[in-house]
Amino acid sequence: MRKYILSVIVLVFALFVMLLAGRAEAKKEFVIVFDAGHGGRDPGACYNDKNGVEIREKDLNLKIVKYAIEELKKYENVRIYETRPEDNYLTLGARVDFAKHCNADLFISVHNNAGDKSARGTLAFVPSGNYRPEVASEAKRVANKILEKVSERTGLRNRGVASRTYTPEEWVFYPNGTLADYYGIVKRGIDHGIPSLIMEYAFMSNPDDLEFLTKDANLQTLGKATADAIVELFGLAPRSSGSYDNSHQPKLYQNELKILKDGIKMEYTFGEGPFTLPVTGGSGDGQITFEFDTLRVFKFDGEKIHIIGADKNVRVYASKGSDGSYMPITSSNWLTLTVNPKKLSFSLSYKVVDGKLVLTCKVSDMVEGFLPRGKAAFYVDGKLYEKKTFSSDTVQITISDPKPQGKIVVKYEDVTVKNLYVDYYIINDAEIAYTSIPSTDVPETPTPKPTESVTPEPTVSTPAPTEATPEPTGTAPDATEIPVATETPSPTELEDGHEEDKSTAVLIIVLLVFIAILFAAVALYFVKFRKK
Repeated sequence: MRKYILSVIVLVFALFVMLLAGRAEAKKEFVIVFDAGHGGRDPGACYNDKNGVEIREKDLNLKIVKYAIEELKKYENVRIYETRPEDNYLTLGARVDFAKHCNADLFISVHNNAGDKSARGTLAFVPSGNYRPEVASEAKRVANKILEKVSERTGLRNRGVASRTYTPEEWVFYPNGTLADYYGIVKRGIDHGIPSLIMEYAFMSNPDDLEFLTKDANLQTLGKATADAIVELFGLAPRSSGSYDNSHQPKLYQNELKILKDGIKMEYTFGEGPFTLPVTGGSGDGQITFEFDTLRVFKFDGEKIHIIGADKNVRVYASKGSDGSYMPITSSNWLTLTVNPKKLSFSLSYKVVDGKLVLTCKVSDMVEGFLPRGKAAFYVDGKLYEKKTFSSDTVQITISDPKPQGKIVVKYEDVTVKNLYVDYYIINDAEIAYTSIPSTDVPETPTPKPTESVTPEPTVSTPAPTEATPEPTGTAPDATEIPVATETPSPTELEDGHEEDKSTAVLIIVLLVFIAILFAAVALYFVKFRKK
């Protein structure tokens, strides 16, 4: 009987150990996604070398990625993906969504820079740390190690890491209210909880750096330096046997994807409900997503497009993600949509309390969740008296020494938004005349008649096939690619890695409890056995 009990205990213990070891082994595989910047209809920066041959950034980026992958394949416990193994175009969102689909531990977007002719060297764009600082910290750690290796191997100047956020006037924020990172790859990586960075290896606008980039051996050195930095940081061991298995990388390319335009509404007003757009083509079972060339007007939540701002001529792209077999694809066309501001009016009322004039200004029919961004400016007898921001639909001021008779006008001012329209609201002025009668009575409130404002003509965009090709630019890493419209993922989506860590911790705790019970049971058994 004693042997039987001990055998069962040992068997259960072994199963726990095997389960825990299996999970630990699964966690050892490091997943990295390389993104060769630009591609397809977007060539990136373009410069002629000393022989007059055009050098396109998209080609250099792809070669560096290939060399980095070639080196990393020599190591164990690493799984490598490419966003574009060939010369095809993807939006920024489609690239980072692919990394999310792959459960990436790291996302590196490979670029080459352009700017002033005197500028030289290697630079990395990393998250600011305004949101998910632990993710930003990991991206910076990787970027600094790559910069160090590249500088050692090539002699290129190490320009360090840099971050850029939107300005307060651009009104693009993270869920915690901080300014969002400007570059689409970096911001979308933070949204998904993936350490993401942009490597700018050299300046194509500098003749010496461009000459360096024209030599294939130098591109190979850049790729190898990048791989070696990853190997060192994450402790990857050389492959002891066998060859790298690349079966996880999707091999199939989807059919052309298009947004259907016939009968589509092209002009909206702020406050209108969510909508969707019909698409056709593509292949496989990947998810359809929509992106926009400004983050202030539309937001895609995974199912529908929501209006969150106002502007003219906003480009909308569609993408279809990977299903494991097919690579992601971006639509070959786009739509151009317009959202007009909503017209509102102020209403004014007052009462006299203890000889003071208490004035109340209210805005009616606002869109839920969207307060006016500007201020209510109160003018008393033609002179500015006070400005108040909106914390609700109503603002109030007190005039301590009102004249026997006068006029108050309220205007909508101080809207600081980098936008064609200054805000998603147009609010008409209102005015009221008063007499300082010591009373608590509220005079009848005049309701100003809304002034007519010019409504832009509906915008219908039917771009020619060549219109889908962005103009090349050489000012910023993502300048020729559209900013990414970002849906706010659920906590589960954003913190997959943390959830897995918690799961492992729970298993460890359960195992420790089990071991304690096991020892107690064995001790009790032997005490009873000796008594017999």
